[in-house]
Amino acid sequence: MISFKPRVAVIIPVYGRLVQLTRALESVSRQTYPNLEIFVIDDCSPSPISIKLNSGLIKNLSIIRRDSNGGAGAARNTGIKAVDAELIAFLDSDDFWIPNKLETQVSAFLSEMNFSPKCGGIVSGFFLHTLRRSREIVKQRIPNSISHPKSLVEGCDVSPGSTLLVRKEIFEKVGYFDETLPRFEDWDWLIRASKISQIAVCKKLLSHIYVGPRANFDIVSHSCELIRKRHEAHFEKISKVCRRRFLSTLDFEKAVAAWSVGRRIASIKFLIKSIMNFPEGSLKKIHRVFRALVRGLS
Repeated sequence: MISFKPRVAVIIPVYGRLVQLTRALESVSRQTYPNLEIFVIDDCSPSPISIKLNSGLIKNLSIIRRDSNGGAGAARNTGIKAVDAELIAFLDSDDFWIPNKLETQVSAFLSEMNFSPKCGGIVSGFFLHTLRRSREIVKQRIPNSISHPKSLVEGCDVSPGSTLLVRKEIFEKVGYFDETLPRFEDWDWLIRASKISQIAVCKKLLSHIYVGPRANFDIVSHSCELIRKRHEAHFEKISKVCRRRFLSTLDFEKAVAAWSVGRRIASIKFLIKSIMNFPEGSLKKIHRVFRALVRGLS
């Protein structure tokens, strides 16, 4: 059983980014939830992370430096294995939380567990920050329900790197983040988790998420292929439509990545393949491509 005021371990993976990390840590220090501890996982930054903030502001802070750079998944795994708190909250180093994020989310999670003991975690709404030329665009995002694995067939729109609050014990059943995946390791983990546990959604806007530069096309393509091999059969078992939607999503991710590096012909080919796999979702995909073109011309 989870206690009334469970201990929350906040895990922040970081590689460099000291300025952004300072902002993230300050947002944790302002949390109204009292029972927490902070673990900064330095993923072998060129210069070891040293936190030099106003003394007394950051309490219960530990810094763990990895011996080699392994990416976000590996850094999160290092943190998960190091903590003994009942709940774990993840925060990416370039994002930050509003002051009552943890208090609101823990309360919502405990309420969900009263109705569904199988609930293993909870995500929340967030503000999405993107940079368009020199102008910052902020949008509000409320994640869809993750009541079934098919909820994740079109990707991971919950930004679990900074919104996920989860029971530590679930990792013993689901496993850790896949360190061989250079991209989409959070999507992969949520698909696995949704097979055995429920992930609730708190519809309040509790985090600020910043979109970074798009990953290298080769990285995206390789990750998509690994994800396909691992989960295609799973979505096939749910339904043939789920499988087609899943494959369509992977091809669309490749199309976006190819476009971002100037590989226009390859991008168009992947987009056509994506639409052929799931024509029912073609209008949404075309609309996203059109918006990307407008951003590029503005």
